[in-house]
Amino acid sequence: MTCIHCKSENVQSRGKSSTGVKRFKCKTCGKWFQDAPVEDKIEEMSIIDRTKKVFVITSAQSRTPINEKFWKSLQHYIKFRDAQLIVIPVLYVNPNAFVAPESEVFDNRLKNYLSSQKIQLSKKLKVLGSLKVNACAESPLSGLDSVTKGDSVIIGHNQLALKTLAVQQDDLPVVLTTTGTISDKNYSESKLGFKASFNHSLSACVVEIDNDIFHLRHLNFDGEGFYDFEYYYDKDGFTLHEGIDALITGDEHATFIDPQVKAATYTSPKSMTNVLEPKVIVRHDLLDCYSVSHHHKNNTFTQYAKYVSGSNKIEDELMKTIEHVVETTPKYAKNVIVSSNHNDHLTRWLNEIEIKIEPWNALLYHRLMYEMLLQTKMTASTAEYPNPFELYSLPIFKSKKIDVEFLHRTTSYKIHGIELASHGDKGQNGARGSRRQFANLPAKSVIGHSHSPGIEKGCYQTGTSSYLQLEYNQGPSSWVHAHVLIYPNGKRQLVSVIKGRWRLQ
Repeated sequence: MTCIHCKSENVQSRGKSSTGVKRFKCKTCGKWFQDAPVEDKIEEMSIIDRTKKVFVITSAQSRTPINEKFWKSLQHYIKFRDAQLIVIPVLYVNPNAFVAPESEVFDNRLKNYLSSQKIQLSKKLKVLGSLKVNACAESPLSGLDSVTKGDSVIIGHNQLALKTLAVQQDDLPVVLTTTGTISDKNYSESKLGFKASFNHSLSACVVEIDNDIFHLRHLNFDGEGFYDFEYYYDKDGFTLHEGIDALITGDEHATFIDPQVKAATYTSPKSMTNVLEPKVIVRHDLLDCYSVSHHHKNNTFTQYAKYVSGSNKIEDELMKTIEHVVETTPKYAKNVIVSSNHNDHLTRWLNEIEIKIEPWNALLYHRLMYEMLLQTKMTASTAEYPNPFELYSLPIFKSKKIDVEFLHRTTSYKIHGIELASHGDKGQNGARGSRRQFANLPAKSVIGHSHSPGIEKGCYQTGTSSYLQLEYNQGPSSWVHAHVLIYPNGKRQLVSVIKGRWRLQ
């Protein structure tokens, strides 16, 4: 090191600034100066190849080794998919670790992929490499909604996070997401450092440009490799696997399911179920209960419209819902029906309705009430009674040889240690549920309910399978058609269906 003022080599190191930049004092002229900031040492990638349809975006932490197995796995993925890699630099200095020389701020293999600039990948999607978020930030997306300006945004950060923002009904979804990282864990020995290490995610974001839309999802490394749809990629190459362990669909609302989503998820030859062959299909809000919804009790116009259209008969709705499950269940798959607020509307109807004013539903009402009362009993602390949806539909499913399991509110159902039994409407100690609440629970989870998909620490949330505009979401909406996949290694992947397409064909 030479003095920038007098060019003397008689220079003494004097520690670092708060941003990790080294400081020096010249013994000859007595003046202070500091090293060039890390940003000046980043060799920017030359250009984005606009002929590419697939981009892989991840991040790398300064002065931290990259994970060799993940790096090699990504190289096979990029070659197989003819993709371009973009690596966003994350600047951080661990005061408790050995600091590499300035020439090794980032691994030399990354120099052709590093970018700290804004990149417009498509008309409605940009990569904000210039936006620096603290590597130890507990909620890296907090306060960033306004930076989107109507575009979906990808931000480099070591923690994986995703949320959708409200847009007008006819607009494409706006997604705000981080990338995860290709770097190994390297944090300070502090509370912040410990939490950042716990939430550290070896991941990358994949973007597929599909004409007027794009598909965005994440690749989650398991220590040896990662899955993406039909293939598993590792340091030795890639292999075709035999199907996924679970498909957790966005809230179905069977009588209001979007036909394009139904085709993309279940019925078309290249649908998710036909391509990925899930062993288990987990369904939230399967029964909408529109025909007997308590929200319409005092709405004369909705009640009249339901009467005129014939959509006020609960047994018709139950049969349409059952037929939907029968139609969309492959022979090899098991259905798991999560106890959900819309399913529970049937119990509320039985409790609250004065059946004399709904004679068209009287026969089913009395049948269900009789069966439920027969099975109602008192336990030590509360009355226990069956689920009327299960009571009505399970015998029909069995007669059609459809494998169905109904979960109750107190049931636990896990795959690879991931809790799948919570809908998301009920939180801790009886409070209203939210993704943040479930993210703070000890177990990983997948929930539904809000119709707005997201990732927050250990919690993944599905979107919806229904139409994006229903009677109760007037105005701007963050609803998105989105499902969650669970792969054989226990890793999850959030997959959206945009304009009836779930991948680049």
